[in-house]
Amino acid sequence: MKFKRFRYNLITIGLVAIIACCVALPLVTGGSSDINQGTSIEDSVVDDTVMDEIPEDIVPGEDVDDEEGEEEEDEEEVEIPSSPIELIEYSFNMLYQGKGFEADYNQTVVNLAMGIAVTQSCTGKIFRNGKDSLQENYFWSTYTGIGSDQVKNYYQYFNVDRTNNTFSSGTTGDYSKDKKTYNLANGSISQSSIKEGYDKYVILLGDENPLPVPQTKNKSRKDSVSDPVEVEEKNVLYYDIEVTYNLKNVPDAMKNYYGSTGQLTNIRYNSLTVIFRINAQNGKMKKITRIEKMLGDNALAKNVDSTSTTIMTFKNVDKEQTIVIPQ
Repeated sequence: MKFKRFRYNLITIGLVAIIACCVALPLVTGGSSDINQGTSIEDSVVDDTVMDEIPEDIVPGEDVDDEEGEEEEDEEEVEIPSSPIELIEYSFNMLYQGKGFEADYNQTVVNLAMGIAVTQSCTGKIFRNGKDSLQENYFWSTYTGIGSDQVKNYYQYFNVDRTNNTFSSGTTGDYSKDKKTYNLANGSISQSSIKEGYDKYVILLGDENPLPVPQTKNKSRKDSVSDPVEVEEKNVLYYDIEVTYNLKNVPDAMKNYYGSTGQLTNIRYNSLTVIFRINAQNGKMKKITRIEKMLGDNALAKNVDSTSTTIMTFKNVDKEQTIVIPQ
């Protein structure tokens, strides 16, 4: 009887771990079929512990992956909007209607199911040139417990070429996230129309901004928008504007993104908070920190608790970029 009870407990623990791992997949990837787990993660640090909170090295408002140096921000001062909402809109327009930009991308997703926490992370780059864009992602997790085979570890890229109405993507598990190297010869590459790309991945951050400009006039849909807070960073003055979105204003695309693999359904947002850091001299976006807390269901559990922290740090805003499609 003791043996049977132990075996039962082990099976139960395994199911819980798999629940947590499965939920983690769509929250980071947003893809529907790229499930290459990968076999060569040259630089991953194996940790026997399970992280139960957002890592300290990814904290809203702090710099992330800024080793390549700051963009010189000594450009001539221009007149920018004084209203927080108008300033956010002005900065968004410069990103997606301007000449282009470069951004560092970091995301951490913590999933908690029945007392077991699984953390997945992603780092990468986004380039936009005119209306074309490239996003490169390196996914990994240090979770090594039961069900860890469900956790994705791989490199992936998305390229949107609006000139030729084409979307291409590639995936490989043969990569190094620290060295930023990959071998697509051991992976897969596909090409389709842009519409098909959106049908599959829902959100492509290099191509468009999924966040709405905050609202304050409609009382029933009013977002909470802070006054700009001055922050000095490396002798440059920025405004931090924190927006807590009314959940009625969360676009369907956000929920669809987190459920695009089909493993997570009935997604309910608990909160969506975004901190915009904008250059006080020229209105250029410096950083967007997005913190999402939500619940979701899958085939094995309800009310899986997930927290996603996404940070985009921008450089070379409103400047043409060179896009080199990975091969």
